[in-house]
Amino acid sequence: MGGGRFPFFRVVGVSMLVLALMGCNSTDWSRQGRVWVFAQAHGDDLSMDVHLEAADGSVPGGARVWLTDPGGGVRLVDFDGRSQTYRFEGRAIRGNWQIEVDSLAAGQLHLSVPVEPIADPPQVVGVQDGLGHRAENYEQLSASTPIRVEWQAVPDAEVYLLEVLVSGVLALSVKTGEEFYVLPASSISASSEGTRVSLRVTASSTYGDLYFSKGYYSASSVESRMFSFEAVP
Repeated sequence: MGGGRFPFFRVVGVSMLVLALMGCNSTDWSRQGRVWVFAQAHGDDLSMDVHLEAADGSVPGGARVWLTDPGGGVRLVDFDGRSQTYRFEGRAIRGNWQIEVDSLAAGQLHLSVPVEPIADPPQVVGVQDGLGHRAENYEQLSASTPIRVEWQAVPDAEVYLLEVLVSGVLALSVKTGEEFYVLPASSISASSEGTRVSLRVTASSTYGDLYFSKGYYSASSVESRMFSFEAVP
């Protein structure tokens, strides 16, 4: 009678062991982490932060992360303890960058990230006040009138940032999708002796979003040379 019960308990015991092992496999191997990337191209320079998260939400520092650039160059990216990311800095090459991750904590992951550097800066080509005086003719501009600033259109640029510095101090910054902006009358404080005003325009574009819904946020920007003129009241 006892011998008849033993096979039953053995079968039950083995079944419980199998279920336990299946549970361990589910916890250790079927769950994967995730990878997301913040890339920024400024002119010809690229910085890329590869964020890695294990299945339990931790940041694994022992993963192997490879980048393959659009030209086929492959490089191993080191972990940066300060930013808690796998960080790369180098030349911005146009095209899709491939990220490969091999991690015991996060699994094997892959992500493709577009990098579209903006080659040509949006140089200022004309600055004119409401009286018809033009800065490119080395004429003083009247700050009490509207001042129109124009710059070169840049292919692939989505938005332009115009910064106005008065005597070396940032006085105004505006964003626009156009290739010009009109500074309102009296938006610049100028003295009768003449005040130095400098302009800088930055063109930028973005791919993805800051919610990382596609796994990446890739931004590109390039800025113009400073354009200066003298303003009077």
